[in-house]
Amino acid sequence: MKRLALLVAVLVVLSGATTQANAIGLFGAWQNASDLDSGFGIGATALIGLGLIRIDPRVSWYSYGDTDVNVFPLDCAAEIDLGIIYGGLGASYYIVDSGLSDRWGFYALAGVKLKLSKITLFGDLIWRGSETLDSIDFS
Repeated sequence: MKRLALLVAVLVVLSGATTQANAIGLFGAWQNASDLDSGFGIGATALIGLGLIRIDPRVSWYSYGDTDVNVFPLDCAAEIDLGIIYGGLGASYYIVDSGLSDRWGFYALAGVKLKLSKITLFGDLIWRGSETLDSIDFS
């Protein structure tokens, strides 16, 4: 219940931030976790541009194959936007169900984007680490 309340609070904050955001969006994602099956998920982002620097808060959900593990990363990154390419560093809080403990993490990302009229297509490569790499490695 605590996790659900936290997730709802983050979604409310993100929905309020979208009126100030330069872009909002939905995305699909895939993760290759070394200790679990591959994970597939969805998420939402609300980019806040500050010139060359932008803030990228994200909320996501991942499900890992045949296991009963679901992960809800709450991410926030500072990124450098160089037009078609971008990169940045971020921090995450992973809400994990299935009896595993929640954890803090970090990530580095690099991506490309293609602006088309009113929509932008983007692709990220993200390397993730967490504070307790011995139980789950989110890389």
